[in-house]
Amino acid sequence: MRILEVIPIAKGLPFESLSYFSLRDVPIGTIVTVSIRKKIVDALVISSEDISASKGSIKASDFKLKKIIDVKGVS
Repeated sequence: MRILEVIPIAKGLPFESLSYFSLRDVPIGTIVTVSIRKKIVDALVISSEDISASKGSIKASDFKLKKIIDVKGVS
């Protein structure tokens, strides 16, 4: 499993980057589809890391990681 940090490609969002998880390895620069507040938007992957490296911080966080919906392709 991988943790992906993405930049949403949509206007009016107050977030610079968000974290999601994926079951497969997604290369940096890939366009993915994610859910943000019940909206489906495209996002650009800016970093990817193995979930085992940050497992403790994920369990201690106040929020739940969401799964990416779809991988569209390399930008």
